[in-house]
Amino acid sequence: MSAERVASHLLIAIDPGKRVCGVSVWGCEPHQTQLLYACSIRPKGDLVNLPSQVEDLWMSFVDGYGEAAPQFVFEVPRYYTKKRTTFRGVDALFEVLDTFHRYGILVKDYVYPSQWKGNVPKKVHMKRIERALTDVEMDCVDPQGTHDMWDAIGIGLYATGRTSRAGIPTN
Repeated sequence: MSAERVASHLLIAIDPGKRVCGVSVWGCEPHQTQLLYACSIRPKGDLVNLPSQVEDLWMSFVDGYGEAAPQFVFEVPRYYTKKRTTFRGVDALFEVLDTFHRYGILVKDYVYPSQWKGNVPKKVHMKRIERALTDVEMDCVDPQGTHDMWDAIGIGLYATGRTSRAGIPTN
């Protein structure tokens, strides 16, 4: 999984889930970003194992990046008062975020789903994400990845400024 150095620091975008967590690892230079790897991670056994699994993933990319700490961007769920039945699921996602905090992972930014993907249907948004990636980056995408992985890629594109709300390219 090691890649040629393209970054002054790494950015890890995470779409947390209780059963599956989407993760994308980005190399960031002042005027260039590149997707280095994206996958879906299932917690091995207990939820508390998830942060160390994510750490194992990004550690394979830190060689040659000096002392720059990776930056983490998480999607955070939002409570909607008209959808009270989904609160239990939202609470579970906050448990996942709490697990990362207890592990000691410092988060650079949080984004709400409405910030980075707007109200665009999943299939349309996934096509926009695919179009925003280069051929080299598409080769870094795990073919077995779930929609959580694609969301993590979308979060990374948004966090690096390559796309705006709803996956619209910024260049």
